[in-house]
Amino acid sequence: MSEQTVISSKGQVVIPKAVRDAFGWESGTQLSVAVDEFGVTLRPVPTKRVRAEEIAKGVQKLSGLLHSPDDAVMSDADMARVVRERAAARNGVRSAS
Repeated sequence: MSEQTVISSKGQVVIPKAVRDAFGWESGTQLSVAVDEFGVTLRPVPTKRVRAEEIAKGVQKLSGLLHSPDDAVMSDADMARVVRERAAARNGVRSAS
């Protein structure tokens, strides 16, 4: 999509309707303005609701990695033993545990 706009005497820029519609930007949408050597980038500032949803998705992804307080805790010695056994099995060696 390619659109053109003009900077007003007050320094204002109208974002073309087709662009606003494409991104779902409505009146009142807050935008962050980032400047780099290539130009200017506009991005919507996440609302509290959107940010909360993003955090919830991240927590859901991590939840499978965390153990329940009811899970048995494995000692360092037990963990080392399991690692040795699995390495031995992978290499076709019988474990002497």
